[in-house]
Amino acid sequence: MFRKYTKLLYLIALAETLAAPALGQSTAAAASEKTVLDDDNFTSARASALGGSIASMADDMDAAWQNPAGIGGFGLGKDAKIPFARKVYFPHILIGANANTYSMNRSFRSQNAADDPAVAKALLAAAEGERQYFRNTLSAGAVLGRFMFLPYYDTQLAAVSAADDNSTISTAYRIRSGTGYGYSITEPKGLVSVGFFRNRFTQTDVVGDATYDQLITASERSSFISDNKKEFTGTDDTVGFLWRMSEKHAPTLGLTIHHFNGTKYTSGTDGVDSYTVPQDLTIGFSMTPKVKGAARISFCIEADRLLQKEITLEKKIHTGVEVTLGHLPGSYALAALRAGWESAGPSMGIFLNGGLINLEVSSRAEDIGVGNKRVIERRLNGTVFVNVAEF
Repeated sequence: MFRKYTKLLYLIALAETLAAPALGQSTAAAASEKTVLDDDNFTSARASALGGSIASMADDMDAAWQNPAGIGGFGLGKDAKIPFARKVYFPHILIGANANTYSMNRSFRSQNAADDPAVAKALLAAAEGERQYFRNTLSAGAVLGRFMFLPYYDTQLAAVSAADDNSTISTAYRIRSGTGYGYSITEPKGLVSVGFFRNRFTQTDVVGDATYDQLITASERSSFISDNKKEFTGTDDTVGFLWRMSEKHAPTLGLTIHHFNGTKYTSGTDGVDSYTVPQDLTIGFSMTPKVKGAARISFCIEADRLLQKEITLEKKIHTGVEVTLGHLPGSYALAALRAGWESAGPSMGIFLNGGLINLEVSSRAEDIGVGNKRVIERRLNGTVFVNVAEF
């Protein structure tokens, strides 16, 4: 069943005829890989629900990418009874897609289109003009004290029309796997923390233009993948800092340096050049002005991509609000309601901590356009994980 479902999602994500004329984006720009694939190493449903603004609130799995200073938890209080084995995930599963892909997936399944090319083509014609995106991340990791270990396997698939008549489909398919590890250090009062996370990975990219028939025919699809495959290896470092300025209202400053000192992607494919992603900076601020009993409300604001001067400030600013239940904050709470806002639109999500089994879902409007081009799409994330440490 899993193989059949994966095959279906592969077909949907790679074979949709996609365009975004209402947004005024050119076909050439729409075909760019950067318009459809996420650049983050680890997707977070919590970050998505808050509009991406958790650099000053990240803890647990979120901290791996959002801010390593939060590894092991931050702002838990001196008297918090936290076990040494904070979290032990086996497994941790994330599935994400845009709204178009979820809708098309239901249509494919209801009409058995995965096994009937004629029906599939008819459905694709009906969905003309709809961008498609899918992501799946499988990991199993642990947070022991203030140390995190995180092996993972991540897949992203996306497609967009490469021609005005939708005769050619620009596809982007990425597989990234590796092992991440990191730690944080905090002073005795727990008001200042610094952290580091390193991700060693291998990556396979398949980027190119193909006709629908090429993608739906197994042999031709294999040839297309082989002809357009590029392989890389790399080591990506993230550095973080957290400062809680006072206990009252918990005003907290967070700073994250992504791709610290530059991340080099070393090519393993003949004729393909290696390249380097330059480091970037994110700054966030949050406050928890109200705590009543087991409930608390936190507000956060963040500015990311601060070293990318060509991007307007409007696209860099994100804000969010989180209401949690339980005596501990963030991912250690019993439940949470989340909402956020950015220039692309609103976001929202919920979190339920069932002890052994945890669930997070989010819906976020994202501006995925290159540079300052506006290409808005709503992406949905669902995360389910088993916390073996709760046994």
